[in-house]
Amino acid sequence: MLHGVTLTKVFDFIEGNYQDAIGLFEVAQFVGYSPAYLTDLVRRQTGRPVHDWIIERRLTEACLLLCETNDSASHIAEITGYQTIGYFFRQFRQRYGTTPQAWRKIQQTKMLSSDVDRVAKS
Repeated sequence: MLHGVTLTKVFDFIEGNYQDAIGLFEVAQFVGYSPAYLTDLVRRQTGRPVHDWIIERRLTEACLLLCETNDSASHIAEITGYQTIGYFFRQFRQRYGTTPQAWRKIQQTKMLSSDVDRVAKS
């Protein structure tokens, strides 16, 4: 049975290494399980495989960087652990239904709109 400590180790490893070229094999090696066994355990505990958690962490950081920096999408892809810009774009579009650049513009518009509302209420 996967104990909370092991699950915590999985997520701690992902958090500390998502920007590198990691995958299921590296996570499994870190926690001392075979990739197949770890996949089964994590999926039973969380409903999702290890790879999904790595993708989620990378995309979460990418969204933060898209909002807080003017870095290019290709630079953001690189620093969040994606080996190719194409793979980053595919995963981003799959998750958010749009490109990183379009998502950034939408978020900037939302932030600008909320700033205008805040000033108008002052």
